[in-house]
Amino acid sequence: MAVDVLTKWLHEPRTIVPLIMLLDRKDDPYPLVLAARGLGRLGDPQAVPRLVELLLDENQPFVARIAAAEALEKIGGEDAYLALKQAVGSRRPSVAAASARALDRLREAEKDFEP
Repeated sequence: MAVDVLTKWLHEPRTIVPLIMLLDRKDDPYPLVLAARGLGRLGDPQAVPRLVELLLDENQPFVARIAAAEALEKIGGEDAYLALKQAVGSRRPSVAAASARALDRLREAEKDFEP
């Protein structure tokens, strides 16, 4: 609940570093999902490399990888785009589908900003 309050309601930027550190908790999918969702809400590009790492690691829990795909969609940028494009080829169908959806929404959002 604290992650939701700090990221969804308060948009507290001081939570970025602790959330990135939370991505090191490889033994439990719950903190990974919370961290990825929180980082996506905050939208800070500093989180992209770690979210990409989580998304592309086939050994990570699929729920955390899906949360990483959704977070990368929210943050955007070239690195997020390339990672999502690569993750569409994931061996895990749910991760591939989530990445494809995120990639489509990211493309649509970029169209909205084209002159």
